[in-house]
Amino acid sequence: MNEARMTRMPSRSKAPPPTNTWGVVTIGASKVPVRWIIMWVGLAGWLAVTFIMAGVPNGITAFSFNVSVIVGLVLAFGFTRSIPLRTVALMFFTGGVLLGAAILIEHAFDAAPLVSIRGLAVPIIEQILLVIPILIYFWFCRRFSLWTFAISDCMLMGASLGAGFAFVHDSFKHVEGWHHSIQWLPTADLAAQTYLVSGYAVWNGIAGAAIGGALVFLHKRQIGLCLASAGLAWGIIDHLGASNFNSIYQMQAQIVQLITARGYLTPYIFAGCVYAAILIDCWLKFKWCPKAEEFKLPKRSDTAASGLTGLWDFVLDKRRLCYANFHRMHLKGNANASMTVAIIAQALINKHSPERMSQLFETMSKGAGEKTFLATGLAEELLDGPLLQDHSIDLPEQYQLISRMSVGGMGAIYKGRHRNTNAIVAIKILHAHVADQSSNRQRFEREAKAAAALKHPNLVVIHDYGLTKEKEIPYLVMEMIEGITLQDEFGRHGGLPPGRFFHIFDQVCSALSHAHSRGVIHRDIKPSNILIMQSSETPDVVKVVDFGIAKVIDPRGSSAQELTQTGDLLGSPMYMSPEQCLGEELDERTDIYSLGCVMYQAITGKPPIVGENVVKTIFKHINVVPEPFSVAKPGITVPSAVERVIFCALEKKPSNRFRNMDLLRSALTNARQTIAS
Repeated sequence: MNEARMTRMPSRSKAPPPTNTWGVVTIGASKVPVRWIIMWVGLAGWLAVTFIMAGVPNGITAFSFNVSVIVGLVLAFGFTRSIPLRTVALMFFTGGVLLGAAILIEHAFDAAPLVSIRGLAVPIIEQILLVIPILIYFWFCRRFSLWTFAISDCMLMGASLGAGFAFVHDSFKHVEGWHHSIQWLPTADLAAQTYLVSGYAVWNGIAGAAIGGALVFLHKRQIGLCLASAGLAWGIIDHLGASNFNSIYQMQAQIVQLITARGYLTPYIFAGCVYAAILIDCWLKFKWCPKAEEFKLPKRSDTAASGLTGLWDFVLDKRRLCYANFHRMHLKGNANASMTVAIIAQALINKHSPERMSQLFETMSKGAGEKTFLATGLAEELLDGPLLQDHSIDLPEQYQLISRMSVGGMGAIYKGRHRNTNAIVAIKILHAHVADQSSNRQRFEREAKAAAALKHPNLVVIHDYGLTKEKEIPYLVMEMIEGITLQDEFGRHGGLPPGRFFHIFDQVCSALSHAHSRGVIHRDIKPSNILIMQSSETPDVVKVVDFGIAKVIDPRGSSAQELTQTGDLLGSPMYMSPEQCLGEELDERTDIYSLGCVMYQAITGKPPIVGENVVKTIFKHINVVPEPFSVAKPGITVPSAVERVIFCALEKKPSNRFRNMDLLRSALTNARQTIAS
């Protein structure tokens, strides 16, 4: 079989399903998502229609009064909110859309059997209707963003919904003008010189603040439920008073007026909610913000490329981290909250090292013929060092360090020699400050034990493991592999030719199958962890390396040795399975997904999922289907048998992938035979 055969064979595979994205549009130097453009166009059209139908003066007045409430809240919550302004605009637009549903409900109560209860039922239904979008939004955000919301965010969303609803409502209702009695609350209208109508923005803002308080007390559900119910109930009561202050049912009207002090109590409850939200959110920020240097504002040089926008994004992400960290600590065992903290923390750390992230993603986009090095794990930089004279590393006497081959944030790998046998070995040593943390030492020890238990020609051989004599720093002695990584091969050639593709990945499957049969899951399969050795007798000999975050399970399926708990985020984002991104329980199928990513890159020259940053990459792994080969690399035609195998490995649900590595290996073999026949 030759390379031409793979590229010329017609593809008969069914195209993978389209990705769940609307795409982007280039505007100047920026790329704007199409969904944002649709939202803003819809918002502008909705405003225009309202102005035309209600009359421009009335429309502008109602719009100005209601928007001024939102602007005031945005300014008041300037130090606590974490939601972007586009979410505020989306809620405002949604509130206007809900008015249409409210009008239909009002018309339904015009029927004779229901007209008698209209004054009671309509306010209740409208207030419930206005909190439903918040709950729906929470449901869709339950895996990530929900844990980053503050009370001020919820209050702002609630008030925005109410303001959008009130804008249209007030444009038609207040044709005779407004009667202000509270200057700092422009929506408040003294109806018939009798009852102060605060407006939908205030009523729903109180309900939103109560929902935010319930979110804070999610670990104490009874308190949270009481808070949310009280906020909604007050909005309903005041709305009933505003709608029925001149009702023929005098007793009911007087009771409501007494409770609400003729509506004058509501603005002060609203103001109290604002102050309470600011105080509680500030406490959450200062109490639950990690104190590490990586979470402080980056230096000006670090944010020069992104400017003030990048700095503001960092500020918002830091607030989100604080709120999510609060939930993680109070909701023990909540994998989503833990995953959210891990993702945001990593995003903040990356903003302190923009060169590292830009190098990471630039590496993925380089074309054929360019040699690249993707640095992660213990080999972030490739350094050829001279003969080492470092007496601070007190290894046992039988080992002599020759030179440093690579160094990274966790440790370094040295070229060494066994004094007795004169054998050349590779020695991995943790940095002293890293070894001081027991979790890092345990992970390092786990790599040694996991790798030492595996005996396979395509796995690196572990010779020794121990602690240095004085400082007790863990070290690992491995066979010295003279070769290059698969990542280097991708950088040189933009992928692999068919003959090498099948030969290399057959060995990788065999190595991982052996590891899985011994209860070891790698969890960090990526091109830089697959080494290729060349010799005249046996070209392309594969070695799978770096079991540093491996998970060891016993044959019964229970966790026998697992340092990281569910919810931790470990791995390389561009090759992580959806369940790994979500911090869920993992099995051998996570390695199948990661290997599918590597095989996809071997054909197209780039990973199947690459976002603008770590967070977006992780979300794409969870939600976005990779592009078909014909789209990812135009001009190449991949046989249907190969495409089916790789996209089966890349299924989002583990149950839809190959059950084990042996089945994937067998499918690759069958695909190779199909092409050759």
